[in-house]
Amino acid sequence: HGSDRMDDFNDAESKKELSLLKNSAQEVMSGLRETLWTLNAKSISNFDFCDKLKVYIKKHLLCECIITDTINEEYIIPNEDVLALYRCCQEIINNINKHSKATKVLITFTSDSQTRLGITTIDNGIGFTETEKEESYGLRNIKARMNKINAEVSIHSEINKGTRIEIKY
Repeated sequence: HGSDRMDDFNDAESKKELSLLKNSAQEVMSGLRETLWTLNAKSISNFDFCDKLKVYIKKHLLCECIITDTINEEYIIPNEDVLALYRCCQEIINNINKHSKATKVLITFTSDSQTRLGITTIDNGIGFTETEKEESYGLRNIKARMNKINAEVSIHSEINKGTRIEIKY
């Protein structure tokens, strides 16, 4: 009868793997939908883009989040830039979920005469050191993407004092 238990265990494992696979397939699909939206939309304003990001954040961020939006100037953002900004925000949310142990995140969207879109995320997580920052693939990726579209990014973190990431496009 020992093999019955093993079959049950394998069944449970298979179900778990299937469910994980289904979730990652859904994530890939929704990622593709977002990508297609950014590439197919005729013109995307910072307002539209912000609304899209808010939906993404509320759906994916695993802790409490306060979003402030003080965008009052409308700008059209080229589709490739929207995609780069979107990917960066995904990376930031992913990092908060995976590494920060944060319980609260403040996200602010701004625009003014110099900045078509400003995105600031501040979390109360465990933070990281300069060395960890230099070695982080995700953070290097964010900087490279922002560099490519001439956006400024500043990343400031202190151990046990959280992280602040500011993007100015």
